[in-house]
Amino acid sequence: YERTIVEAQQLAGMAGYAPDVLLGLVWVFFLKGEHDRAFESLVSGLRSLGAGPEISDRVEQAFQDGGMKSVLRLWAELMEQQDSLGQKSIDLLVLYGLLNEQNRCFQLLELAAKQFHPVILWLPVSPIFDNLRSDRRYNPFLERYGLASS
Repeated sequence: YERTIVEAQQLAGMAGYAPDVLLGLVWVFFLKGEHDRAFESLVSGLRSLGAGPEISDRVEQAFQDGGMKSVLRLWAELMEQQDSLGQKSIDLLVLYGLLNEQNRCFQLLELAAKQFHPVILWLPVSPIFDNLRSDRRYNPFLERYGLASS
């Protein structure tokens, strides 16, 4: 995680405008259990995107009310609204993975697999999906898509 954080911060510093990098760091900090840093990275990413005070206020209130899990749920809710408008995002899959929302994760993984999206290659190796590995659907999914280790 530390190497990822250092490289991402260098990239964000060089780019000057790097919302994807800043928002990606949210996941890394969350996985490390550094929720204050995750929140700071989210706020920076939202600012970089030009998000208005309405979104910033909702995010801050969610953090105050329930910490980063509450913020991730709000983020997922906003992504679901975009999804309903036809804007698919892998971010939604990641958010549900971090929130341990296994049913929604497997729905999104099935959709990604049908679309031949390479995100399914993350499943066996990314700590984002550690919570899915104990689910009875995990190994059959890997086998169905040729991702199971022999």
